[in-house]
Amino acid sequence: MTHVDPEQRPKAEEALGEWLKMRETVSTVNKEWRPRPRTEHPLETAVLDAMSLYSVSVYFARAAYEGLFRR
Repeated sequence: MTHVDPEQRPKAEEALGEWLKMRETVSTVNKEWRPRPRTEHPLETAVLDAMSLYSVSVYFARAAYEGLFRR
């Protein structure tokens, strides 16, 4: 997908198909977790990961609530 020559790159439909296949292998937690730059300071990582943990917990709690009580 990263060829310099545009003619060598896959068409949009093919690229979408490849992306969907790759996405199936990623866990739901990793899909919801925040992206992190490699150069991030450890203290910043700790704070932002704590915030992300809270956000992911709310996401799963809401999903569980809707799954259990909204049937």
